[in-house]
Amino acid sequence: MITETSKLAYKQINEEGVSGKQKNVIMEAIKNHCNKEQYDGKGVSLQEIKKITGIEINAVSGRVNDLKKEGFLETIEKRKCSETERLISPVIPRKENSILYKELQSKIKLLMGIYGYDKNKITFKQNSNSKYFTMQYRYWNKISDNDIQKIKENSNSLITEHHWEDDDTGDNFSYIVKGV
Repeated sequence: MITETSKLAYKQINEEGVSGKQKNVIMEAIKNHCNKEQYDGKGVSLQEIKKITGIEINAVSGRVNDLKKEGFLETIEKRKCSETERLISPVIPRKENSILYKELQSKIKLLMGIYGYDKNKITFKQNSNSKYFTMQYRYWNKISDNDIQKIKENSNSLITEHHWEDDDTGDNFSYIVKGV
């Protein structure tokens, strides 16, 4: 059961921007930890993040969950925590392409919303080798050439239109997107 105090605290954290600041601190700490020369590839536990950042464990847990949902972190093979000796699921930064593409996809959605498209009707599909992703608007609808050009310029990406005709659905369009 969530108490009224918890709801108010959560609202205050989000309104004051504390959540975003904590996520930035935690993300940087994890990146720094995982980029150290003596890094063993075993990821970082929540308690280890708490020790590195000084952020309380409940906030670390919440921000790490947010970062996982946003695609910036992923869990790896379980191991014992160096702080608690309990079995944990450590986190590591996601592969760089995944992070960059998540940011690029967010930027494209924002731009398309500005240009009058329904952001909820945009879908992305990641290629298995992460060199590009595909974008689709509604049910294979065309995005205007002018808007594609503006998106390319404002998102620093390469976008290639793919067009095909189907006997049942008519003209269909999808877009291959690569970051530059």
